[in-house]
Amino acid sequence: MDWILVCPKLRFRFRQIFFHQSIADAGIEIRVCDIDQQIHQYESTNEELKQAVPENIEVSLPDIPANASKEERLELLKKTNEILVDVVNAPETQPLKPRFGHGLAVELDLKGKENSVWVDENGTDVDTGQKYNLSLEAKEILKQKLDKRRAERADEVIAEHDKEKDPRSLFAMTDGEYDRETEKEYPIYVLPPQPGPKWDDSILYGAAGNVIRKAVQYSEAHPAGMLLDFLVSVGSIIGRGPYFNVGATKHYTNEFMCRVGDSARSRKGSARDAIDDVLRLVDPDWYSNRVESGFGSGEAIINRVRDTTSEMRQSRGGAWTQVTVPGVDDKRLCIREGEIASIFVLAGKPESRADIVMRDG
Repeated sequence: MDWILVCPKLRFRFRQIFFHQSIADAGIEIRVCDIDQQIHQYESTNEELKQAVPENIEVSLPDIPANASKEERLELLKKTNEILVDVVNAPETQPLKPRFGHGLAVELDLKGKENSVWVDENGTDVDTGQKYNLSLEAKEILKQKLDKRRAERADEVIAEHDKEKDPRSLFAMTDGEYDRETEKEYPIYVLPPQPGPKWDDSILYGAAGNVIRKAVQYSEAHPAGMLLDFLVSVGSIIGRGPYFNVGATKHYTNEFMCRVGDSARSRKGSARDAIDDVLRLVDPDWYSNRVESGFGSGEAIINRVRDTTSEMRQSRGGAWTQVTVPGVDDKRLCIREGEIASIFVLAGKPESRADIVMRDG
């Protein structure tokens, strides 16, 4: 207990070691039964540690997914605890982060200043927050130094990556396969299986969950893809009515999705067919008239949701008359493509604005 009184920072490490030791002494059975208690203990301790971290120290902590199991949550909390304990007990000589400025900062010699100062990309002193009115010559020197520093940082990252890992080790390919692929104009490197979100049946909640739970009984497709397809489609059916505010921005129910899977094996088409059977009953007009594909340009997409406009047209006799060009009353549009490659081809055409049009949609 003397250590806790003499060195307040060490109380966290003492508590951590004592907690681990008491759990180990209790045996594996008690450790499993008291996992909730361990989680609660780590959560409360970590919150105290966060309060003890100096404001000038940046700490990167692991994210804890909301759907993580208790065992996964506990492991992530332990990692968080280790990081926070090391930060709190670290020497006071840690480098301070700049109090002012934005982005990179470089050293600059200014007239009227005995010593050089560190300024950011906008000419702001990162130590005092003072904004300098730089001359054209000083601005040019600042730009050159920033460009040099950016290049140095890029080289440092590349050198560190090359030193730590051979690029071949990043891919699930033999040396021969890697070499042959590298010689191609557009090489394709095969990545090893990656960890991703884990499926849990609790995701299927509410009315949407009931629909997918029923539909998946008659399909070989994974319920995750079916659920996303259903939600995106229902969002299109609802249209531009309900919204949720994030600040001053209105977020409507329109969404984008791309389902990825092995051709002829992942049952992407079968999943969509099962969902379409339901959507056809929900809104036959939407299904028949507002689900389309095969667009050749961004302008063709705009034409399917165009407003009514008035144009002046000249007759054969030379007289000008005003003509009303009818628009599309139903602004809902669900664009479906069987292959995402068709989207890339369309967006890659010279002077194509299709990608911008879809993004703005």
